[in-house]
Amino acid sequence: MARADDPDPAAESVEPPARQEENSVPAERSTVEEDAQASDTPSTEAAATSAQTESEEIEPADEEPAEGLTDVPGVVLADADVRVRPGLAWPTVDRVAAGESVLVLYGGGGWYRISYGDGLEGWIRSTAVDLGEIDERSVLRQTAPAILAEWRGVEYGVMGQSADGAEVRLLAIDDEQSKILGAPKDEVSLLASDITIDDLPVLIGDETVVFPGDDFQAGQGKILPKANEWMWLPWGWLLAHNDEYIWQWRPETDQLEFVRRPPGLATLSPDGRHLAIDHLCLPAGPDCDEGHYALILPLNGSAPVSLLAQVRNHGLTADSVWNSNWFLAPEWAPNSQAVAFSVFVPGREYVVPTSIILHVDGRVAVFDQLGSHVLGDLDCVMTLPYPGGYDNPWELRGDSTIAAPGSCTDASGESRGGELVFSLDGEFLGVSDSTWSWERSEGADLFRTATGGGDLSERLLTSWSYGDKHALFVDLVAGDFWTYDAVHHEIRIVEFESSDPVQSRLASLLKDYRDDLDSIDIEAVWCEGRVSAVIRWRWFIAALILVDTATSEGIHVDIGGRAWHRGLRDNYGWNHDGTMNHFASDSFDLTDGLAMRAWNSSHLIVVDRDGNHLGLVNIANTCRDPASEGVLRHRAAWSSDGKWLAIGGQNLGGVFACPDWLE
Repeated sequence: MARADDPDPAAESVEPPARQEENSVPAERSTVEEDAQASDTPSTEAAATSAQTESEEIEPADEEPAEGLTDVPGVVLADADVRVRPGLAWPTVDRVAAGESVLVLYGGGGWYRISYGDGLEGWIRSTAVDLGEIDERSVLRQTAPAILAEWRGVEYGVMGQSADGAEVRLLAIDDEQSKILGAPKDEVSLLASDITIDDLPVLIGDETVVFPGDDFQAGQGKILPKANEWMWLPWGWLLAHNDEYIWQWRPETDQLEFVRRPPGLATLSPDGRHLAIDHLCLPAGPDCDEGHYALILPLNGSAPVSLLAQVRNHGLTADSVWNSNWFLAPEWAPNSQAVAFSVFVPGREYVVPTSIILHVDGRVAVFDQLGSHVLGDLDCVMTLPYPGGYDNPWELRGDSTIAAPGSCTDASGESRGGELVFSLDGEFLGVSDSTWSWERSEGADLFRTATGGGDLSERLLTSWSYGDKHALFVDLVAGDFWTYDAVHHEIRIVEFESSDPVQSRLASLLKDYRDDLDSIDIEAVWCEGRVSAVIRWRWFIAALILVDTATSEGIHVDIGGRAWHRGLRDNYGWNHDGTMNHFASDSFDLTDGLAMRAWNSSHLIVVDRDGNHLGLVNIANTCRDPASEGVLRHRAAWSSDGKWLAIGGQNLGGVFACPDWLE
């Protein structure tokens, strides 16, 4: 067993040990001469300060554990795939059987480079190998070599290939800014001998792509125009808009239809029948002399409904209504009958952000935060935001109300804080308690009254299905997962396949974080009686499980190593009948040699109800400014019939992923 000289575990790439260059996998492995680094034997010093001290036996200090070990012997725990490179997106080239002996050469991000058989090498999941008494953190951390290519005499990093299989995605570095280029496949030469262009995973940039529901390989995806926002319509068409057009794609005929739209931030109504467009701007902006408007655009060809044509009834003009936030697109009521525009209304005691509600039939209501609101014996006032601040406190509630923080005083002088609630027509309805906040242990007392519930600990983490018919909860102390059936008022422990070493680790997963239980979280998506749940620790995804509440059977889904968590709620979900689930996460480590920083790309994995992988694609942040990485989201959604999965680029509430100021 060899030990690398002073490896840097935080480095993204480490110079590989002296060995034969990685060629095709499986490949012959030459004999490697590696010198073991002898660890210093700690010396024992005795300070005899008294006769009693001299007589005491002094124990030697513990030896510092070795790090950077190579050629570590291991045993395969269960039959496992050997891949050409580390990552679930890479082809499988071989399979090793349970009980087979291997040597772990190095690893990182949940993968090991192993030597096995008659001098063969490849990459395998680290969870499939037992290293005995060796701590996996002692193994040399080293990523796969970066993939490079030559195109038109210039060398580039390789990011993958396009969904239609026609182009190779190349990474160019210009003034320390990365930029993704598309090069024709037949013009690119890979400067690597261990893979071919056809092995490259699919990489999606800022275009919109639809894949057949059961095939996510290169050549199967259809590339559609860029979209700021898109949605599947109930009848199966894909509706989208970008900075210039509103477009629809009809899967049955593969037909695209385009309609020009006015400029501005825009968002589709939930029913897909209207587009709200906000082109209000700050007075100092260059475009405020013309095109200064906000409107609702019906998609059936009817005349637009203009906001500024209505606000004159409230004594306002175009010059006195400003956009309050460049990142805040219009917000639709869930019933699609009204939209809220976030604005500044100056010329009063304070200039504060507020909301104007525009109904699809032309009615308008301005929600003023100044002054009092009287209802019966209640005299209520708004809680004003910090002067000059940009936070609009108004939030839509359900289909027909809007609310903002405030307080009320009754006739006796008693005060009550909460939210002041109004109809979307501007009628003051009263004060309610502050918005309900999610409780980590909601329903815990109910679970304890069920048979066997008395043995549960005091630290439960819960998630309820729609309609509160089922719940999935975790006993953070015992490390067990449970389901709850509200109809029969019973709890059952989730059973995972004990024969699978990955499954058996789930029970110990939470125990590993016993000292930091408050940093563990669960986020679940339900479909009928099935649930997919992400278990998070701090900012990391620790596990993804699929559970059938009817049988209380659970499956652990291999997501390719621990991953960073960002914006999961919009990034994964079931198709219409619960047969397939998609899950997206940012990669935890740059292990597969793709030439981009890990936080600029994410993986989207599709699995069936049994946890089998149906395919994986990568999604890249194509904005040049890395500061945008924290606000952009990746989207994926199933068509209503489950035949298609649409994958977008990045979007933020209708704002195109790479606006001019980010370029």
